[in-house]
Amino acid sequence: MRFVCPPLVTLLACLCAEIAEAHSIAWSDALGENDLTSYGAQINSSYHFELGTFGSFNPDQTNMASWRTNWKLLDTAVYNNAIKYFSGEATQNWNTTDNVWNPDASDAPASTTTQFAEGEQVYIWIYNNLDQVAGTEWGVFTRTGAEAWKLPNFAGGGQPDLTQTMVMSQANTTPYGGLPSGQGPGFYATPPSTFAYQTHNFAPVPEPGGLALAGLALAGGLMRRRR
Repeated sequence: MRFVCPPLVTLLACLCAEIAEAHSIAWSDALGENDLTSYGAQINSSYHFELGTFGSFNPDQTNMASWRTNWKLLDTAVYNNAIKYFSGEATQNWNTTDNVWNPDASDAPASTTTQFAEGEQVYIWIYNNLDQVAGTEWGVFTRTGAEAWKLPNFAGGGQPDLTQTMVMSQANTTPYGGLPSGQGPGFYATPPSTFAYQTHNFAPVPEPGGLALAGLALAGGLMRRRR
């Protein structure tokens, strides 16, 4: 006589399904790494750090007005000023109905209804403001080529996908910002002299001394006109 325990069988099946449908991305800075603004200042906790994709949209300097509307958020992180570091973990669940990835509810404020296709390119976006004006700093970083930062294909088979690791020191491509290997689009004062990633500005911002000199020049011009 064969003994079957339907509740237990059902429970195990559900657990296997849940394991197979989850995938995680551990993303971070390299501890103590130099992340700098376009003027060489250390980035701090006033900046925003986001992990996400642009879907099928290809971000470049010609279409920057459309970047944010195409941005799909996976996770956010907070910068620790004391140790110059940020980290986060984004979990996605496989949607068996639509065959896409959806952010896990634990990754607020990412929307659990946002859909991510297999193979979408993943980016880290660092910014102080979303307005594209002078003073706004953006750095958008990803890895292409070998071990590119992409969402995986659904594995299935009852086994959890291995956690992906995306660390800033691995990034080799930027549609806006600076890499240790060279500067991408955007304004910057000087390239960093040390191994660093750099946000870039939308327009040069005069240094305080430069503003004072500009004011003196303007005042001198007005006085000459009055004579």
